[in-house]
Amino acid sequence: MKNIISFISCLFFLSCQTEEKPIVYYKTAEFKEQLEQFSNDSALIYYFGSKIDTFQGYWVIKISKEEAVQNGIPPLVFDRQEEMRRLVNHMIDSIKKAHPEMKMGYNFPTEF
Repeated sequence: MKNIISFISCLFFLSCQTEEKPIVYYKTAEFKEQLEQFSNDSALIYYFGSKIDTFQGYWVIKISKEEAVQNGIPPLVFDRQEEMRRLVNHMIDSIKKAHPEMKMGYNFPTEF
């Protein structure tokens, strides 16, 4: 339990240390409307979730924004996910630099 709390604290600290500031479009009414539309469609959530994976420890979105929008993913929802992917990958880089011997693993839920 202590290790989990330390790891979460480390991730939070590292996220505050990023040189690039997150985009704030997700605070707009347009984003909230698109997110609500997306959140009410479980097929879209499953589809988009199936397009997110890891490769060599880094998060990857296996679909372009144009293709995602054509398949019904709201553009601002895609942009927010891309921003989160970039931040997570930055945190992974920071952890790897600070602790190169550390082993990382992922546990994905099998159902949404």
